[in-house]
Amino acid sequence: MDFEDGIENLELLVKENNFSKNTEDLFHVGGAIYDASKIKVAFILFVAYILLNTDIFAESILSKISKKNYDMSSDKITSRGIVISAMILSIFYILIDILAENKII
Repeated sequence: MDFEDGIENLELLVKENNFSKNTEDLFHVGGAIYDASKIKVAFILFVAYILLNTDIFAESILSKISKKNYDMSSDKITSRGIVISAMILSIFYILIDILAENKII
């Protein structure tokens, strides 16, 4: 069904998309967004992101993976280190999402 069909098909559109009839006020819209979002996953992912961007992670773990990931002389993460950190964050997200889908967390 296209949205161009008009107001006469609004009831069918509401049933197809599982919209509530009470979505006209901001409180119900906010509640629906909160229910649909994965707050636990987002919070855990945010904490993981913060930890991956600390100096402790870069000096202790990232530099141990490969010498080319972290430049000790200039105290900077190299481009290769950024890619490794992003891959670790992506794998962590996949694991957290699987745990959340199986109602483990």
